[in-house]
Amino acid sequence: MKRAIIGCGIIRNDIESIVESLPYEADVFWLDADLHNIPENLKTVLQEKIDELCDYDEIIITYALCGNALLGIKSDHSKLIFIKGDDCIYANMCHRSDYMDLRSSSIFLSRGWLSTRRNADVMYRQTLEKYGERRTKMIYDAMYGNYKHLVYMKLEDEVDDETMEKLEKLAEVMDTDILILDGSLEMYRELLELKDSEHIIRLEPGTPVTLDMFR
Repeated sequence: MKRAIIGCGIIRNDIESIVESLPYEADVFWLDADLHNIPENLKTVLQEKIDELCDYDEIIITYALCGNALLGIKSDHSKLIFIKGDDCIYANMCHRSDYMDLRSSSIFLSRGWLSTRRNADVMYRQTLEKYGERRTKMIYDAMYGNYKHLVYMKLEDEVDDETMEKLEKLAEVMDTDILILDGSLEMYRELLELKDSEHIIRLEPGTPVTLDMFR
């Protein structure tokens, strides 16, 4: 069995230890974390990578639906295996009993999201430089006025002073409180360890990803 893993750069630091300790051999290909900013770009690059890996029996994808980036994705040669869920927020946080309330009222960040080139901290600083403090506050009120919480999903990392400073500044301009909440990597472990799970989708070669698969 020849296997490949296509990994999302946003969660690389969080799941790399799982990847390195897998009980099988696989070639690993990490995609740029910033692809998440434009789902259509992610979809294009992901399909191109899958097409390149045409001599693999199985391709494990560490993505979920991710802004519909997976819709229509297929491999004519390999079985595709991926998470049945909306995105990494779902994968990391759906174990919580308050997940649905948090999802509708919160902005979510993580170590990976704060490390992208166009992360929330960078975007705030660029907006501040371009528009000034008063207009930036108006822009952020319009964008985030309906949110109550800024949730930092704590996974395999510790929240250092630099991260906390970024969160405090963002929470101030977004007018939210800050919640540091433990997330879970169990769904990624199930995926990567090829466990039988209701959270994992397995597609035979030639089958495209459809929205109904996530319902």
